[in-house]
Amino acid sequence: MLLDSMSLTETTPLILDGKWVRDQILAELKPRVEKLTAAHRWLVRCGGVAHVLCAAAQFFEFLRNEAKIRDRRVRDIRSENNSRAKGCER
Repeated sequence: MLLDSMSLTETTPLILDGKWVRDQILAELKPRVEKLTAAHRWLVRCGGVAHVLCAAAQFFEFLRNEAKIRDRRVRDIRSENNSRAKGCER
């Protein structure tokens, strides 16, 4: 590889061919994508990336709702503890 032949003290800029790198990555990923597509046809039928993004949005909405529920429970517990503490003072 080109980097192996360079010494650590060289300051020569390295020019990368972005299109070549892209093509190499796509060629490497193509068999994996085809395998996943064959195994999970439902994902392709449901719209692929759009379906995943929709599911992610629903998941984040679920997380927000869970956080609201948790906060409400914490508030209720704190107010219950405060009312118990006030009852003991009497």
